[in-house]
Amino acid sequence: AGGGWSGGGGIGGNGGGLIWITAKASIVIDGSLSTAGGDTSTSATGAGAGGGIYLVTHRFAGSGGVISAAGGDAASTGGGGGGGRIAIARVVDKFTGTVSAALGTTGGGFGEAGEPGTIVWIQLPGDGMVVFVK
Repeated sequence: AGGGWSGGGGIGGNGGGLIWITAKASIVIDGSLSTAGGDTSTSATGAGAGGGIYLVTHRFAGSGGVISAAGGDAASTGGGGGGGRIAIARVVDKFTGTVSAALGTTGGGFGEAGEPGTIVWIQLPGDGMVVFVK
């Protein structure tokens, strides 16, 4: 979500948006995926919240990659954006990078930092496996 305005100077930061990738065989992240919230440069405006990242695959891999849904940082008396949401569902995990849903910082004064986001790792059953749910 975009940041609010409290009668200060301008418009808050934009929200981070959504990345949704479903791949049957594998997802390899050696670079970066980011849905960061927008920063603000004007006092008394809120930064944007981090967006969402949803990945579903058999094999999740990559070395040194960065997956981030961070909240935006605020200027002066503005409030920082909250961290976003990340969910990674996989059968095999060979990823050695960084995953973060960090909060956005405040510029000080009456502004407050955002809250951290959520990261969920979902272990999917392997091929040929039968799962019973009651």
